[in-house]
Amino acid sequence: MPSRSHHAQRGAIIGYEEYVAFKRRRGEEPNLIEALFWSGVGSFAANVADDLEPPTGPSHRSYLHSHEALLLANQQYDARDDLFSKVFLRAFASHLVDDSRTTAGLPLATVKLIRALRRKFRI
Repeated sequence: MPSRSHHAQRGAIIGYEEYVAFKRRRGEEPNLIEALFWSGVGSFAANVADDLEPPTGPSHRSYLHSHEALLLANQQYDARDDLFSKVFLRAFASHLVDDSRTTAGLPLATVKLIRALRRKFRI
């Protein structure tokens, strides 16, 4: 399973890449301070899934670690054009892609939700 530092490093690279691409699209020169800031945003965003849904074992994955969350992040990434959204969504999605490549994979959140509802209401 990828470590917290792995996700953070990958998120930092994504933040930097998105920042440079954004500046170039606008015909502006990137600067070091802003690049470091956006790398920090990416690093933070890449670990949000584990911060909000802490790992408790190989099968800890739930709604934020699901195929639906990855699909939604990718869909929103394509729909947005502001730098914060691009960095946050791509870094978040990178966490899910890395986790999907482990033996635990990613669950379908709708299946987990249906099971939880069935247990709660004894359906």
